[in-house]
Amino acid sequence: MKKILALTFLLLATTWSTAFAHTHIASSTPADGDVITTPLQEMTLTFEGKLEAGSTFTLKQDGQDVAVTTAVDDAVLTGTTTEPLTNGAYDLHWNIIGADGHVIEGDIAFTVDAPVEEPAEEPIEQEKAEVTSEVQPTETVEAPQQEKAQASKAPLLIGGGLAIILLLAVVMMRRKK
Repeated sequence: MKKILALTFLLLATTWSTAFAHTHIASSTPADGDVITTPLQEMTLTFEGKLEAGSTFTLKQDGQDVAVTTAVDDAVLTGTTTEPLTNGAYDLHWNIIGADGHVIEGDIAFTVDAPVEEPAEEPIEQEKAEVTSEVQPTETVEAPQQEKAQASKAPLLIGGGLAIILLLAVVMMRRKK
C-alpha cells in the first residue's frame, strides 16, 4: 500500500509541475525601456515555450495604433511595419497563447530616436511649376480579431484520473482490513 501511495504522490507531483507551467517571455528586441537609435521596422519577442496560433501584439504611438503584421514561428512572435517607425515613444502590448492553452499578456515600452534623413535639395526651376495637392484617402488596417483559446483540459483530466486512482487505492486498503 505504501508503494501505491508513493507512486500516486510521485505522479501527482510530476504532473502538476508541468501542467501548470506558463510560457513567459525570454527576450525581446527592442527590450522594455530601450532607446532605439537606428531605423526600426521589425520587433521580435522570444518566449520560453511554443506559441499557439492567435498569439499577436499591437503597437501604439501616443495612443494611436500603428499598423503591424505579426507572425508566429514556434516560440518567436515577430511583427513588421511597412515603413520604419518614426521617432517617439511606443507601447507594444503582446497577447500570446502558450502551449498549455493559457492566455498571457504583457507590455513593452520603448523609444525610437533615430537620426532623421533630410531630403536632398532639388534645383529650383526658373519656370513656374504648377502646384497640385491631392488628398489621398488613408486606409486603417485593423489587426484581425483573435479567438480566445480555451484552456487545455488535460490538467483537469489527469488530476481527476489520479484522484480516482487514489480513491480506489484507499477503498481497496480498507477492504483488506
